Amino acid sequence: MTTSTTSKHPMWLYFTRVQTEDICICNKCKMHISYQNSNTTNAVPHLERKHSSIFVDFKRKKAEYDAAKKPNPKLSKSQSTIEAFLPVGSAKYSSDDQCSKISLRKLQK
Repeated sequence: MTTSTTSKHPMWLYFTRVQTEDICICNKCKMHISYQNSNTTNAVPHLERKHSSIFVDFKRKKAEYDAAKKPNPKLSKSQSTIEAFLPVGSAKYSSDDQCSKISLRKLQK
């Protein structure tokens, strides 16, 4: 029986896929779960029903995994405010701030 983890998806922290068969095995209780065509429909609910504390951990890791997969929005070249050039989460500037206006002109050159 050959086993492996198929991807970096957090589900594979809790299951091991059996490559020679269409099943994966729960690492906690060793239950064999149908796994066909990369479909996690049976495996994830197993965690929820049988291992609720592990499922909470899985949901957190899945949310982190999904967030990391999302592409970062690229700044448009047509944006003309200095906010377009500031890193996300940096301090806001006042539009009346003379220093900000000078910085903006320098960035646009």
